[in-house]
Amino acid sequence: MNIHEYQGKKLLKNFGITVPKGVVIKSIDDGIEFLKTATNPPWVLKAQIHSGGRAEVGGIKFAYNQKEFKNYLNELLGMQLITKQTGADGKIVSTVLVEEKFNILQEFYIAILIDRNNQNICFMFSDKGGSNVETLSTNDHESLKKISVDPFVGIDKKKFRSTLSKYDLSNLIIEDLLSIVENLYRAFFELDASLIEINPLALTEKNNLIALDSKWNFDVNGLRRQPSLIILRDEREEESLEIESAKHNLAYIQLEGTIGCMVNGAGLAMATMDIIKLKGGSPANFLDVGGGASVDKVAKAYEILVSNIRVKAVLVNIFGGIMRCDFVAFGLVEALRSNHRKLPLIARIKGFKEDQAKEILRKSASTVVLIDDLDEAASLAIEYAEVLP
Repeated sequence: MNIHEYQGKKLLKNFGITVPKGVVIKSIDDGIEFLKTATNPPWVLKAQIHSGGRAEVGGIKFAYNQKEFKNYLNELLGMQLITKQTGADGKIVSTVLVEEKFNILQEFYIAILIDRNNQNICFMFSDKGGSNVETLSTNDHESLKKISVDPFVGIDKKKFRSTLSKYDLSNLIIEDLLSIVENLYRAFFELDASLIEINPLALTEKNNLIALDSKWNFDVNGLRRQPSLIILRDEREEESLEIESAKHNLAYIQLEGTIGCMVNGAGLAMATMDIIKLKGGSPANFLDVGGGASVDKVAKAYEILVSNIRVKAVLVNIFGGIMRCDFVAFGLVEALRSNHRKLPLIARIKGFKEDQAKEILRKSASTVVLIDDLDEAASLAIEYAEVLP
């Protein structure tokens, strides 16, 4: 689950990290009220959507007087903001965060996340924060440092000091950074976060470190013990099909491609998507129906999958272990009978109750193409997707 920047900054402040003074504005009237008591300009107006790259497309404005403030606020509220992360449809701006503007001496990047490869927590740090941080790993990898933390041991200050000392920083700034590291680490665990990112973490002309932007991601499996976080969820920022799938305990993530994928098991789902990409196609979604899906759950998964208008063909890849293949077949038959979108459906079904499943589909859903080889199934799905308008 993602949250807005202004919500993330409140959380940072709760954990002792300095953030700018800000006001959340949702209407022109809110803006007028703000100006009655506002400090002197300049102000920063920041569109609040779940996406990075806002500045490059006009989502962040600097107002140096009240007239500019009113004009920019009017421009931002209701704007359809399309960034490199939103997709072609973009996001509608309904909230603007207004903050004081700082004179910045240097911008840093700092993030804490889960390093699944090494089964550790990882801090990432650079002395070159800002909008170009995404290019550092390829263009300037020396400035981007990774520091692993064993969650059973905690923060090793000596290790962090050694890494930070490689930058041209004063001892005072290094100690301030260490304090931020400790606070981020505490927030990460206490709030069941999977990512906390501050970019930029700015060094002001008063030698203070202040978080000018904040990005958070939370493990949805931990929300049951985080009631204060659930209310921060903004479903308007999420894909409607993803919201619907969550209600039925389906792991669904919408993508930009044309081949709908229905798979059981996250690993097999990722491998299926990889094969589609390898063959020159583009998956329209990640969809894991789970290991013990019922007939109704399979039918609902198919309904959600084909509700995405980008989908031109469907590839079903099932390996029956815990999952009964005949349940999958019954679910597909039910979905095909009730759904108005008649799309090419290629199914690779192997494992428990495989023969029964294939017989069910041959008798009741003769339009389904059954293929045992995954490479062939992926190639055929791509072929169908390219033919349909």
